[in-house]
Amino acid sequence: VTANFGTCSVTGAGNTLVVNGSNTIATFIGAGTFVVAGFIAIDATSSSGYEASLSSYTWNHTCTGSNLGLLVNISIFATGTVTALTYNSVAMQFVRADTIGVYRNEVWQLPAPASGTHAIAVTLNTSLTSIGSATSYAAVNQTDMVESHLGFTGSISTAPSGTITPVDDKSWVWSGLTTSDASESVTGGQTQRTNNTGALGTGAIGDQGPISLSAATTASWSTVGALDSWALGVVVIAPLSAT
Repeated sequence: VTANFGTCSVTGAGNTLVVNGSNTIATFIGAGTFVVAGFIAIDATSSSGYEASLSSYTWNHTCTGSNLGLLVNISIFATGTVTALTYNSVAMQFVRADTIGVYRNEVWQLPAPASGTHAIAVTLNTSLTSIGSATSYAAVNQTDMVESHLGFTGSISTAPSGTITPVDDKSWVWSGLTTSDASESVTGGQTQRTNNTGALGTGAIGDQGPISLSAATTASWSTVGALDSWALGVVVIAPLSAT
């Protein structure tokens, strides 16, 4: 692998990159992509699509690379909750939930998920309409993957957004959105990773990084309609180098 970025010459072989003549430890994760030590990189995305009136469902997600972390966002469009969430039959850890009216956004995490293609299985407390979305990342902290998290809600022609301040350098900021608006997209510095809509609304994920130490960062989305509501979970993903 050889690439040139301005005056920076980068070559690679195996798990070592040579940057301007100096060795830099990195991990090859496929498709011509290296993860430089200490820097988080997107691994994979997936989603269930719009799941109408179900109490359980599954979809597949594929993890590759090393020092992985998996985040799942469940967008619920009726009164109810997730009672169990697994990846490869391993229980995921609940991070947070934010609710406005009947709309509920839940965030779950799993440090060190198994590599390969495996099922994400969702169990709800009753038959509900929901959307499941997932993103996995390489080079995340394996002890405390989620450094911090906050929740935000709003309605009536407002833009879903939330600001959070990482304490670890090179962190990423992630956001999971649930809204009754069927036309949403990321704004600001985010990259949109998933976006699914149906008759009752949208479930989506965006992220941005790396973020400098103690830099307040806003995760923002486009303005919802005059009759719509939204709930947003914002998470700081800690890099492998975090202590």
